[in-house]
Amino acid sequence: MLNGSNYKKWKKGMNFALGITDLDIALREDKPVITATSTSEQKEHLAKWERADRLSLIAIKRTISEHLLGGLPEECT
Repeated sequence: MLNGSNYKKWKKGMNFALGITDLDIALREDKPVITATSTSEQKEHLAKWERADRLSLIAIKRTISEHLLGGLPEECT
């Protein structure tokens, strides 16, 4: 649980947890841009990225003390 004084330990734990669940893609890569000529593979990659972004935000919010939550977005990026 992030409480303001344990950021390094919390970040290491979150990176590990998101990495082993393959949800860290949204942290490692920019959001893919889809155009009219995008392939189905590119669209699938965007869907995977958006899912990872949404679930990562949920996981992060669940591990942060209530008084620190105000700095996080309500919705995904």
